[in-house]
Amino acid sequence: MEETTEPEEFLNYVLLLIHPSLYKTGSSILQILRGLQDTADIASLWTSVFTGIAVISNRETPTHVDYNGRPEWYDLLTVKGSHSSRSTRLDLPEMGLSLAYGPGTVVHYLVKFSNTVLDFGEMEIGYAMRGL
Repeated sequence: MEETTEPEEFLNYVLLLIHPSLYKTGSSILQILRGLQDTADIASLWTSVFTGIAVISNRETPTHVDYNGRPEWYDLLTVKGSHSSRSTRLDLPEMGLSLAYGPGTVVHYLVKFSNTVLDFGEMEIGYAMRGL
């Protein structure tokens, strides 16, 4: 988990810039977990203010909505990896967007919108706040 500290801190600051109250909520929860006996050990290693992380590798995702968060919250998607020869796309149909989605891409979007990842050959990491 130490290898993820710097990138996750960067992503935390991105969230702080675009949604300060969601950042504050996640940060407060993390501090509470670090103070509880049952969760202090693992919470001290957790650097993300997001409460959930999913790793998706080498697959397309069907169109879906994150029903575990609140409509006004943001999810974050980022692509890890090296150069990809594929033409990976992130589709956000309700917004009429189809975005290039290569390594190094970071996308925040409201959880009420659906998304699809097409022609995916890298590793995607999705960060989300789960119902609090």
